[in-house]
Amino acid sequence: MALAREIFMQIKKKNSNLSSVMKKYTFTLIPNKTDSNAKLFIGVCGVGNCKVDQVSVMPLEESDVVYGGWRRDFVDKLRNLKCGSLRWPGGIISDWYYWDRGIGERDKRAPLYFAQWNASWMNNDVGIDEFLDLCSKLSISPVLNVNYAIKDPFYAADL
Repeated sequence: MALAREIFMQIKKKNSNLSSVMKKYTFTLIPNKTDSNAKLFIGVCGVGNCKVDQVSVMPLEESDVVYGGWRRDFVDKLRNLKCGSLRWPGGIISDWYYWDRGIGERDKRAPLYFAQWNASWMNNDVGIDEFLDLCSKLSISPVLNVNYAIKDPFYAADL
């Protein structure tokens, strides 16, 4: 049985000056409708190799984001919780999180490998700096988990 696919938006860009050097391309995607189960597909036509790195679908509109990229609805809900502290990273992911890979420009950060259960790669859009800035802006005390599974106390002390 074939699945029906509906295209919400489409961008076709022809680029004749491609090279072997990684380059950032920015697109603004404006869908014609909303679907919470939609998927992003990136397709390439032609012969050769194509590497896609760090695809981000973070909102760009000032009205949709606050504090450097956090979704407004998330921040509003967090503010309404009136929590005294917030932990980063949460749960078992801290066993695989390297804090020094979550600093600097988002576009230049390597993705994170989460080696628990069904191992997978995750984007690294939120790092220590973004977390601490959010806590500061909302007057929440940050609690930083450290990687004790594969690192040592000296690594944690460098944080």
